[in-house]
Amino acid sequence: MPVAARLLQRFRPAGAPGAATVAGVPDDVGDRRAAELDPVFSALADVHAEAARAVANAEAEAARRVQEAAGRADSTRAGAARAADALHAALLARARARLAEEQRRGDEAASSRAGEVAARAEATLDDDVATVLQRVRARLAALTDGAA
Repeated sequence: MPVAARLLQRFRPAGAPGAATVAGVPDDVGDRRAAELDPVFSALADVHAEAARAVANAEAEAARRVQEAAGRADSTRAGAARAADALHAALLARARARLAEEQRRGDEAASSRAGEVAARAEATLDDDVATVLQRVRARLAALTDGAA
């Protein structure tokens, strides 16, 4: 039964590990630590309060700067919009002026061409009228058998 003996040996009562000590109430390490650290933490209370004030001041300053930057951004955006509108108006005026100049030149060219056509028509009008009259007389003569 060596297997059973080994199994039972696992459940044999054993003493607490470590060296033998005097019997009594165990020492409360937490109380000792608190007694040592309470004066240190009390001394740091002012530092914690100052740190909290510094964090609050820094947060307020950051919020102020963010709001100031947002104001500058709005102002810059409005200035850019005004500049864009002015540039748009200037470009539109320049395009209209260019278009008006092109239209004026086109009108001048058309007027000049019309003058040339009118002058040519005037120059050939007498000959054209004479030709038409000659043809009309010839037709009339053909219709009346030369009696006209």
